[in-house]
Amino acid sequence: SMTTKLTLPLALCAVALVGCAFPGAPPKGSVDAQQATASDAPATPGSDDPAESEATPSTLELVAEAQRLIRGEGVPADPARAAELLTEAVEHYSTSALVPLADLYRTGRGVPADPQKAKDLYQRAITAGNYRGGTYGLGTLYREGPLRDPALAITYFERSASQGSAPALVALGDIYRMGNGVPVDL
Repeated sequence: SMTTKLTLPLALCAVALVGCAFPGAPPKGSVDAQQATASDAPATPGSDDPAESEATPSTLELVAEAQRLIRGEGVPADPARAAELLTEAVEHYSTSALVPLADLYRTGRGVPADPQKAKDLYQRAITAGNYRGGTYGLGTLYREGPLRDPALAITYFERSASQGSAPALVALGDIYRMGNGVPVDL
């Protein structure tokens, strides 16, 4: 049937993508794979990070708690504590903690503003496979603040938009509508 003909190629593509997302990862079932925990845990539900790899379930919990503290969901907002939790998660190889921690350093919420540290974290997120989140973050970083560079902002927003980021599309529309560093293009 047509479903069978499509399923096998899609499964092979998925296997190839996983191999690309985790280059150098030991083969499943090997002694190294049994000892490795960084790529064994499942991705965060709802994560847009295709290469999500968490060191342990506790890092998932750290990131989830940090997100609640950032948003003030069910707890008083505490971005400083969120930054501590995200930093701990990053130290334990959590890829999902990179973008929210970079956002805190970009905005100066809960930590002293540090655009260079934010830039480094966004770039690490891209390298770890969170291309959409990392490129959107870099676009935002270059759109405003001390590293302002409208051409780079557009470049990174376009890259993020090409990965399906709706906020990047909105940001691009705003840039062209307002003429922020570019001619107005309605």
